[in-house]
Amino acid sequence: MKLKNIIILFLFISTACSNQQVILNGDHDREIHPAYKKDQAFFLNGPFQEANISSKEACESNQNIHSYEAKLTFFNGLLATLTNGIYTPRQAMVYCIDKE
Repeated sequence: MKLKNIIILFLFISTACSNQQVILNGDHDREIHPAYKKDQAFFLNGPFQEANISSKEACESNQNIHSYEAKLTFFNGLLATLTNGIYTPRQAMVYCIDKE
């Protein structure tokens, strides 16, 4: 029983969340919601791998990209820990604003 609790504690401690946001256009204080949200799969912790998102796919024709955000959520970190970094998913979000 103690070993099981130690393993569970280790899994919770070893997972971490991270967030990266790049603001391209507009005011960063403005509250907007993601127009595009998708999980991206990376393997072996993701070195030398990339995931591309088309601006046409993310935003409508009358919109510009406001910002891009990549997150490693708790659940994604847990999956990466359970697979020992073999599978490391990340969540990508693109925020769009109307053209002026």
